Amino acid sequence: MRTRSATYPDRDTAQWATQQVVTANEQFIHRWLAVRGLYVYAESAVSAHGEEL
Repeated sequence: MRTRSATYPDRDTAQWATQQVVTANEQFIHRWLAVRGLYVYAESAVSAHGEEL
């Protein structure tokens, strides 16, 4: 896994940048699950056809 370090001028900018990375990672995970026919809604897993797993 690659890691990257950065310096930001203030705490708010650093927190914003961190949230951008977290959001991008969450979206990647959801897309990864979707491709495999699994979706996660409100802490319950369902199949691509809406059947509870």
